[in-house]
Amino acid sequence: MQHYINDEEFFKKNLSHINKLTGKILAYANIAPVLLACGIFLKLYEMPLFWLVIFSAFLIPFTIVQNILARKCSNQKFVAYFTLFCLEILVSFLGSNARVNTYISCALVPFISCLYFNPKLTLSVNIFSYIGLLVALWFKSQAAYALQVPVVSPFYYWVAYGVGFSVEYIFVFIISRFITKRCHDTLKEVYSSNREIKNMQSKIITSFANLVESRDSFTGEHIKRTAIYVELISRQLVKQGDYTNELTEENIQLYVNTAPLHDLGKIRVPDQILCKPSRFTPEEFEKMKIHSEEGYNLINENLTGVESDEFLEVAKVMALYHHEKWNGTGYPNNVKGTDIPLCARIMAAADVLDALLSKRQYKEAMSIDKAMDIFKESSGSHFEPCIVEAVLACKDSIEEVAYAG
Repeated sequence: MQHYINDEEFFKKNLSHINKLTGKILAYANIAPVLLACGIFLKLYEMPLFWLVIFSAFLIPFTIVQNILARKCSNQKFVAYFTLFCLEILVSFLGSNARVNTYISCALVPFISCLYFNPKLTLSVNIFSYIGLLVALWFKSQAAYALQVPVVSPFYYWVAYGVGFSVEYIFVFIISRFITKRCHDTLKEVYSSNREIKNMQSKIITSFANLVESRDSFTGEHIKRTAIYVELISRQLVKQGDYTNELTEENIQLYVNTAPLHDLGKIRVPDQILCKPSRFTPEEFEKMKIHSEEGYNLINENLTGVESDEFLEVAKVMALYHHEKWNGTGYPNNVKGTDIPLCARIMAAADVLDALLSKRQYKEAMSIDKAMDIFKESSGSHFEPCIVEAVLACKDSIEEVAYAG
C-alpha cells in the first residue's frame, strides 16, 4: 500500500496516477475507429469516411502525446488540463456528426475529471464541456438540415436539442461536483485525523526515548542531535547523487523519525555500566554491546501495532545495525558493506559524530577538524566512503548543531 506524507503529497501523486490511467483508457479507445470502419464496410450504418479519418488523425497522435507527457512531463497539472481539453474536443467532434447520437458522452469528461479530486478543476471542465456540447449541437443541427432529416430549421433543431441536453447536463454537473467535493473533503479529513494520530504516536516514541535519558545523563541531547545529523547526511547524499532512489523525501523523514530509538536498548544495560564515569573494561563493553539487540527486541515487542510496518522495520534495523562497520568488524553480527541497511549506515555515522563532538564524563568534546580527520581515516573501514564524503561536506552545519548553546 502506498503511503503519503500529507494530503498535498497525495493529491500531487494522484495527478500523475490519473494522467497515466487516462492514457491507458485512450490507448484502448483507439479500437473505436477500427470498429466504426468495420461497421461502414459491412453497411451496418452510414458515416462519411472522411469524418472517420479526421477522428482517427486526432485520436492516435493525441494518445501518443498524452502518454508521453503523463510519464515524462514534470508539470502534471498541465498534463491533466491538456488531457481533459483534448478529450472534450474529441467528444464534441463526435457530437457534431448528424449521424452519430452521443447522449451519455457529454458526461464522459466531467466524470473523468472527478478522479483528480479537485473541485475547481471539475467546475472548469463542466463549464467547458457544456460550451463544447452546445457548439457540437450547432454543427449537428446544420448537418441534420443539410441531410434533410426532419428538421424545421437548424436553429429550431439546435434550441430543441439544446434544452434537452441542458436539462440532462444539470444532473451531470451536480453529480460530478458532488463526487469531487465529497472525495476531496473526505481525503482532507482522513489526513487531518492521520496527523493527529501521528502526533500521538510521536509523543509515545519520544516518551520511549526519554526513558533512556532518565538513566543516562548525555543520551537525551544525543538522540536529538543524531536525528539532525541523520537528516543532514541523508540530504547531502542525495545532492551527491548517491542512493537517490532510496533517499526519497518520505524515507528521509522516516529515518529522522526513527533515529531517536537507536539507543533504546540501553534501558536493559545495568546502571553501573551505563552510568560509569570512566571507560569500560572489556567485560563491561561486552555487556554494553547487548543494547543493539535489546533495542531491536524492545521495538519489536512494544511498538508493533503502534506504528506503521515501514517505521517498525527501519527502527529495528537502525537499532540492531548502527554499530556495524563497513569492513565487517562491528557488532553484533559482523555484517559488512551494503549488507548493512542504508539507514543503519547513516545512523552509524551520526552516532559516532555525536560521540566525538560531545563532552562525556570520561572525555572532553573533540574539535570539528579533529572529528573530520577521524572520519577521513575511517573511510572504507568504519564508514562507507560516500557517507564520509557527505559528512565532510556538511562540516559547517554539523559544527553549528554540535556546539549550539
